Amino acid sequence: MKTYLGLLPSNQPTAEESLHETQRSDVGAGRERQRGDEAAVAETRAKEPFFGVKIADLKVIAKKLKGEQALALELYATGNGDAQYLAGILVDGAKMTRAQVQSWADQAAWRMISTAIVPVAASEHPDGLALARAGSIRPRSG
Repeated sequence: MKTYLGLLPSNQPTAEESLHETQRSDVGAGRERQRGDEAAVAETRAKEPFFGVKIADLKVIAKKLKGEQALALELYATGNGDAQYLAGILVDGAKMTRAQVQSWADQAAWRMISTAIVPVAASEHPDGLALARAGSIRPRSG
């Protein structure tokens, strides 16, 4: 029987259950493999907290979670760099509120999130250009 992130398909997982399962998947996919290579992690300049999951692995997870807007918002709110990147793949910026887009810009865990994830979500939002022009959407220094 096919499962959804380890849950039976007859049981629709809540966003919270999916969040916890996704974070467990992140740990399994990444921490042991990439965290051991401190040089590779240092090159990314990622800030804690993060699991060290490869982007390719996050994309595989994202395929299983396609269209999960609520989960994307919850993942981003964790402050975990990997979770924020996954959230950026999942989110539909057009469905976010202006306050949510601003919050994402303010809470970006590290520079890659603020330069690759937040601008894409903002560009999908009707007020994204106005936020960018106002200087609200800008890369973090670290």
